[in-house]
Amino acid sequence: MKVLLLVFILLPTLTFAQYSNESEISSVVTGGNSQVETYLFKTLNKYLHGKNTHQLSGLYTYGESRDEVSAREWNISYKFDRVWTDHLGFYVGEVVEGYRFQGIKARYNSDAGLKYYFTKSENKNFFTEVGYRYTIEDQYFSDTAYENKGRVFLEYNDKPNENFSYRLWVEYLPNFTRSKDYLLIHEASLTSILTSRFSLKFAWKGIYDQDPIIEGNKNYDYTYTTSLVARF
Repeated sequence: MKVLLLVFILLPTLTFAQYSNESEISSVVTGGNSQVETYLFKTLNKYLHGKNTHQLSGLYTYGESRDEVSAREWNISYKFDRVWTDHLGFYVGEVVEGYRFQGIKARYNSDAGLKYYFTKSENKNFFTEVGYRYTIEDQYFSDTAYENKGRVFLEYNDKPNENFSYRLWVEYLPNFTRSKDYLLIHEASLTSILTSRFSLKFAWKGIYDQDPIIEGNKNYDYTYTTSLVARF
């Protein structure tokens, strides 16, 4: 965690050829008979320097229902990509995440693998990442777990015109340490561009956990979000 925080502090002070930021925020607040508050903040920062890409991202989701916490999810990550050819490259990264209602206080994921582009252009990309993940999982109700995993990621994104874009991705995480356990994560999103800086985004994300930590938990969690997105 300290390493990631240090990267967030130091990286913006470096000189890169290109920098971009995409941040989104959404909130739902109801009163009266139904008292619910839900907030989501997400940010993605990219630094391009020749064949190298540095990516910093973070997410925080918080919800309350009648003064009781009903949702809490967060993550922070750093990823480095390097291109070897027009289609092939590699990546390394670190992801730290927490899911309170899945029984995960903090999960540390270290990634490394290959990246291959089937299609690569300014408005359309189709690529896959295949690699290895080492996980240290600090749980609320059990001892810390140390696990070896695989990682297969597939993404397709397209911008048919200046006012509309969409993105589809799926991530499969088999667990080599506990073979009966695996994660399957997917997301579909549509973005409608309002101005040169602001867009409206609709997204659906699902997480399937074959072996939940908390006994009795459902295998599948999902979220629907409508967010205001700012790009710089």
